[in-house]
Amino acid sequence: MLKYSPVVLAVIVLLGVIVALIPRGTTEASSGVVLRGVSLKLYPAADQQAEWRFEADTITADPESGETTIDRLRRGERFVSGKLDTEVRTDRLTIDASDNLRSTSARLYIPAQCLTVSISGTDAQPVVIDQQTGFSGPRARIQYPDAIFTAGPVQASFDLKQVNFQNTSLQANLDSTEQCVNGKLVPRRTNQ
Repeated sequence: MLKYSPVVLAVIVLLGVIVALIPRGTTEASSGVVLRGVSLKLYPAADQQAEWRFEADTITADPESGETTIDRLRRGERFVSGKLDTEVRTDRLTIDASDNLRSTSARLYIPAQCLTVSISGTDAQPVVIDQQTGFSGPRARIQYPDAIFTAGPVQASFDLKQVNFQNTSLQANLDSTEQCVNGKLVPRRTNQ
């Protein structure tokens, strides 16, 4: 029996070395949930009159970071007291633990003023939609029916009553044939 012990011990050690050298998968289990083809409603704690509604191809929620990422956003809308206030368009949007939204670029449409705000940023300086203060970003193009502003950086409240545009340029269209009336573009009346 002792005669076979060194052989058995050598086989066990060799198997141990082989098992130790077998590569292991380096993928870590991710936390959270991935949903596909879904709708999401967000009720921000900082703005209790607001409700955000999103439809997207993919929504990923990570409870460890407190972030929800929306990929391939098909529809994004902000309602205040049941009335459509803002529409947002972007490919990827992140909702942080404070319910604020971040993206590298976003297009906001404010129906009450027939106004489109195209904001661009970077990963280091993203576009931020803050539930308390409004939206901000490094560069913006603001298009009214009869004028276009470019600015950077920009910070504004949702209702545009508080606005901070820096490095602004204006291009006015004094011959505009449309005007905004009750949130809709209509032909401008001419005085005759």
